[in-house]
Amino acid sequence: MSLRAFAHAFFLIVGSWSVLFAGTASAQQPLATVHGGAAFDHFGRAVSGAFDVDMDGNDDVIVGAWNDSDIAPFAGAAHVYSGSGGLLLSMHGENAYDQFGAAVAGVGDIDQDGFADLAIGAPFRDINGTDSGSVRIFSGFGGGAVWTFVGDGFGDQLGTAVSAAGDVNNDGFVDVLVGAVGDDDNGSNCGMARVHSGFDASALRTWYGVGMDDAFGAAVAAGGDIDSDGFDDVIIGSPLSDQGGADTGAVEVRSGVDGGLMHQRIGVFSGDFLGASVSGGLNFDGDGFLDFVIGVPGADQGATNAGAVLAVHGSDGGIRFTIDGSAPYDRLGFAVSNLGDFDADSYDDLIVGVRFANHPAFDSGAVEIRSGATGSLLGVFGGDSALDEFGYAVAGAGDVNGDDVPDFIAGAWLDDDAGTDAGSARIFTGACGQLSSYGIGCAGSNGVIPTLAVDGCPAGDAVLNLHVENGLGGSIGLFWVGVNQSSLTIVGDCKLLVGPNVVVTLGPFPLVGVGPGNGEWHPSPTLPAGLPPVTVTLQAGLADPAGPTGYTVTNAVAITFP
Repeated sequence: MSLRAFAHAFFLIVGSWSVLFAGTASAQQPLATVHGGAAFDHFGRAVSGAFDVDMDGNDDVIVGAWNDSDIAPFAGAAHVYSGSGGLLLSMHGENAYDQFGAAVAGVGDIDQDGFADLAIGAPFRDINGTDSGSVRIFSGFGGGAVWTFVGDGFGDQLGTAVSAAGDVNNDGFVDVLVGAVGDDDNGSNCGMARVHSGFDASALRTWYGVGMDDAFGAAVAAGGDIDSDGFDDVIIGSPLSDQGGADTGAVEVRSGVDGGLMHQRIGVFSGDFLGASVSGGLNFDGDGFLDFVIGVPGADQGATNAGAVLAVHGSDGGIRFTIDGSAPYDRLGFAVSNLGDFDADSYDDLIVGVRFANHPAFDSGAVEIRSGATGSLLGVFGGDSALDEFGYAVAGAGDVNGDDVPDFIAGAWLDDDAGTDAGSARIFTGACGQLSSYGIGCAGSNGVIPTLAVDGCPAGDAVLNLHVENGLGGSIGLFWVGVNQSSLTIVGDCKLLVGPNVVVTLGPFPLVGVGPGNGEWHPSPTLPAGLPPVTVTLQAGLADPAGPTGYTVTNAVAITFP
């Protein structure tokens, strides 16, 4: 493809101008797709990065299939895969209806043998009474059991959620955080969360929900050392908590050093289910404190049950930004995870599961990549078919293919490709290019110089956010696209900054607002898949009778694709 042809395809391959700026992405081809083994396995109900289990230099992933019946009916299973989708390990529940694999996590090298280990929940195992539950730690070297943690009693359902905890007691061993939503110690089904030592499996910290049916421990996550005291902290969700009203939900951040409450956020509106998902260890702002995110899948701010995600400062527990779902009953925030620095801006980004998104079909589900710095949309990836519920589970996967770019995994637990509700999981890899602004525009009405800014992820099948600002409100504009930087004087201070010649002219587009300096436009185009590694340049020209020849121009932005 020539550069000229590429610049044209860059904007036009997706179709008409109106489609270009609709902001809807097509499904990206994954690095690998793996499927459940039989109908109703629910493979992909739980997913996690697994670190480097096989010591090949690339990170691996783990997928739970809690209804797998290979050993016994609904005994469950969990499978570890390389980034290419090759099966590395399989582990199975021991008894019928254990539902082993309901929760999975890579927990690092607990036994310090050089291999990353795994934690797998079986919330309906009956070791200490019916449905008391258990969590087993398996060695990455051969899959043998290292530790088993069991629920305290009948109906506790320990293993509903599981996560690495970091090193909570600073003894040099990685610890494990588990949730038990059915624990009754502080009221019927109030729930419990516990940190177990990676050194000797002992219980280091235990916390309980504040009231009956809170489901405390339904979501758990490592927070990292949020307060920089040398001890890792943890995050616990309680999505059915009634502290702010019926099922408003709540989240607690607990100190590793003494278990004390560091931060608490309580839902505001009934049915928000705040805390249905949590993730920590993120750096959103570079202030020296690790931050965290909370899923609120029942939030109604964007639309009824559209959902939301809260990005929270680790320093003081305040809200950095909120991402609101846009479509009714999408349940954005049903799952969230730390992705790492996806767009190479030095701040961590996040993965958000939108369980019931109609993208592209009814309840096919979707996964959004969001900037940790601003919350802006970096990419959208949809399920294949109706009722797949792609995005039911999401997780950062580390670097599964050795390209130094963070990857992720998402589960579609009701995918039918291998049988009715057999489920599937997809491993995605992605790399963002670079954005650089250059030049300066020329003044229009009232001497105001319009501007062009671009943010997002320059990559195939990802989203860019364009910001034309400070134009004449109520006027119109055009985009000029080139393949090199230029500085050709048009008249006065107005320069054409894209070259060698304008390859594509796109528009017109409206400048929303009224009066000089108030006109703006903020499209979010989705880029086509398969873009080659080249640079295009973009500049806007805006109609303005006060401009040198009846129009004015912005600065330009160079967009480099990886």
